[in-house]
Amino acid sequence: MIKTLIGIRLRALFSALGGKGKDGKSQTQSGGKLALMICLYAFVALMFVIFSFSVAIVMAPVMISSGLDALYFSLFMIAGFTVVFLFSIFETKSELFECRDNELLLAMPIRPHEIVLARVITVMIYNYAEFAVVFLPATAVYLFCGGSALGGIGAIFVILLLPLLATSLASAVGFLVAKIAKRIKNNSFITTLISLVFLAAYFFGYSSLMDGLDEFLDRIAESGVGEGSPFLLFLGGAAVMEPLPFFVLLVLCLGGSALAYFLISRSYFRIVTDTGSAKRVKYREKKVKEGSPFTAMVKKELLRYTSSATYMLNSGIGLLFELGISIYFAAHMESVRTMLGEMLPDADVGAFLPVAGILVLTFFSTCTFISGCSLSLEGKAFPLLRSLPIPTETVLFAKVMPHMIITLPFTAITATLFAITTHAAWYYVIFLFLTPTAANLFCALFGMVMNVAFPKFDYVNEAQVIKQSTAMFICTFGQMIFAVLIAIPVVLLTVASKGLLAVGLVTALLLALAAVMYIILVGPSARRYEKL
Repeated sequence: MIKTLIGIRLRALFSALGGKGKDGKSQTQSGGKLALMICLYAFVALMFVIFSFSVAIVMAPVMISSGLDALYFSLFMIAGFTVVFLFSIFETKSELFECRDNELLLAMPIRPHEIVLARVITVMIYNYAEFAVVFLPATAVYLFCGGSALGGIGAIFVILLLPLLATSLASAVGFLVAKIAKRIKNNSFITTLISLVFLAAYFFGYSSLMDGLDEFLDRIAESGVGEGSPFLLFLGGAAVMEPLPFFVLLVLCLGGSALAYFLISRSYFRIVTDTGSAKRVKYREKKVKEGSPFTAMVKKELLRYTSSATYMLNSGIGLLFELGISIYFAAHMESVRTMLGEMLPDADVGAFLPVAGILVLTFFSTCTFISGCSLSLEGKAFPLLRSLPIPTETVLFAKVMPHMIITLPFTAITATLFAITTHAAWYYVIFLFLTPTAANLFCALFGMVMNVAFPKFDYVNEAQVIKQSTAMFICTFGQMIFAVLIAIPVVLLTVASKGLLAVGLVTALLLALAAVMYIILVGPSARRYEKL
């Protein structure tokens, strides 16, 4: 039974790359679309491999010659664990507790622990792949640079064990959030808040650890020797087969996995079937004003966004980073000036700061993907939407508008902070507001165009649409890569004292691309929508 459940989950996750065509078959059965998605996923994996390899090729010779093999492995163990944990922390919650077929499976003669095990194994398949693209290149470089064979053997055990611990912790977080959310009114906001607290605590701990590591590496650079952090050396000791660290890692990974599986299995039925406590609400008569269909649909989209923690966290996390980085700039402006002065010794730091602010806000604007899945989230209700006597353009722009409504307040706040802290000239202040707004407009329209091109209505849980659908995949990596590409010429032009020209050209490019997306949306996309 477990094998059958795993097969069903893998087919469902694979089909999440596309929706269903007119013949009812998965869109991923189209050779061209399947090849495109394979290429996109391969490209992302290649980026992780290149990053890991580039870091490893610099660190390995120095650390191996200094006898710091354990420290070397510990750094990549932490990096791989971070990738797996952050990628799966929300996936496990959705996969375990929010699938639409949970109650159907529980009504069948299937034991809860079998359902839990099948779904955790499904998530772990992805987690092993994510950990491997980070850790395997580092292991290969280690062996190539003369590392011990024992280290290579230990690395294999690390690859097998550490994703277990990361998945267990992510599942535990999802378990706690789901259990608390069932008892609290407006649980989507509570779930979001709890998840952000976990993320903040994790990032704080990771940042503190990396700060300590930086100090340690500085000491090695000065003296040529170093004893290493006891924790990092102990952690990496498992990878070089030191008996005690390896035993501790084995117990933590296997014991933690067994404990998480036991607790979730015992509470799974109660959490999935619990509808929460219902309170009696006193009726109050209110006047309802007549509104346009467009206004009603925009309100519906905003309500859907704020009622789903998965939707808010995964499509709007860039807004929180945008706000956080602007506050950081405001609090550490002198440190930022010093850092930029060291990185760009030939540039006028005072003139570069506003440009840096514009680039930062533009980048995080492209990290917001609210419109990229709004059509797919209609799910089985899409035929009802299509049957309404509402013009196609009204429907599409009603799904674009929430992206702008949600992002513009963040843009206004962060642009104001950057304008004040960088003492920007008035013309840069205009671009601090205008350029991120143009980026938001482009991303809103681009997301809608992609979602119409690659809809996904037959999902089992929202996470399949929000995190794994073709449209969201293209939006996520396409927009971010685009932001990085346009940043390179801007930096070069700013160093050449042409910063105003650079941001002007970027803003014009974003507005032009937004105009192109608008033409596509009201033309080819509208016609495709009418054929869905």
